Amino acid sequence: MRSVIHFFVFTFLIFSSSAYSDSLRSEYQALIGEWANSDNDSQGITRVIFESTEDATLVRTFGKCQPVECELDVVPLETINGMPSVIDYEEPLFIMSLQPVLLAETVLQIKITKQLFDNKATIKEQVITLFKQ
Repeated sequence: MRSVIHFFVFTFLIFSSSAYSDSLRSEYQALIGEWANSDNDSQGITRVIFESTEDATLVRTFGKCQPVECELDVVPLETINGMPSVIDYEEPLFIMSLQPVLLAETVLQIKITKQLFDNKATIKEQVITLFKQ
């Protein structure tokens, strides 16, 4: 009787972890595409593009510049257990981290953390921004 119970528990764990991993994979795939900042007047990040290549998923981030938007470096999307991890950009005057969380099929929340460096101090700011596909 014990071995039957162990068999059912083991089978349940295998199928539930498989279903969980499939849902993570599909959520990760749902990021692929272009996401626009829901605030058209944003002075920060205007859009983010997740591109799937044969080797990796690349992240292209665009920000508000004058007279046109500018693109940050293209970086690979790192994952932890199938979920997107923090995307880091390191520039001479700032470090910026993006943490994407899919809220709905067409709504992406990105927690943006910036550390700005100048001669006198380091300024750290955080903002949560919604993007739509």
